[in-house]
Amino acid sequence: ALKPFSSEIIRSEADLEYDDYMDEQVEDLEEAIEEQREKLKKATADEKAKINAKITELKVKRKAKIAELEAKRKAADAAIKRQQGGKRYKR
Repeated sequence: ALKPFSSEIIRSEADLEYDDYMDEQVEDLEEAIEEQREKLKKATADEKAKINAKITELKVKRKAKIAELEAKRKAADAAIKRQQGGKRYKR
């Protein structure tokens, strides 16, 4: 008889803390974008152009921050994997 395969994902406390850290970093930028959008609703035409530029700048920062944090996470995962001899879970 065949038995089904089972898998177990093990996440360390450090993984959870790092995920929380990443979320906080991105949330800060998302809040700044939302603040600018609220200003945009109340702004004059000249102010709207400046605010739209600020929103675009913040979006670029957010995207760069996400890429930076993801690269750090991958590097940390790779280092841990090397230390454990390749016995690491997949996300």
